[in-house]
Amino acid sequence: MNGTCKRPAAVELRLSAFGPHRGAVFPLSPLTVFAGESGAGKSAVLRALALLGRLADGAVLAEAGASAACTPLEAGPD
Repeated sequence: MNGTCKRPAAVELRLSAFGPHRGAVFPLSPLTVFAGESGAGKSAVLRALALLGRLADGAVLAEAGASAACTPLEAGPD
């Protein structure tokens, strides 16, 4: 081994209730393209990925940028 540490790669993103997405599963690869109409939720997916990245780096949820607006009031845990 050369002493470098690689993070494991995420292979999919599951959003049970984030932004406009409910029960959505997005396969991920080294190059993933999100395409769709305006308002389809492409930016919400990128916000979710950025949030998960900050949490993986050790940020607590309140500081990572999670917004109550991203989760509907009626949403429950998975």
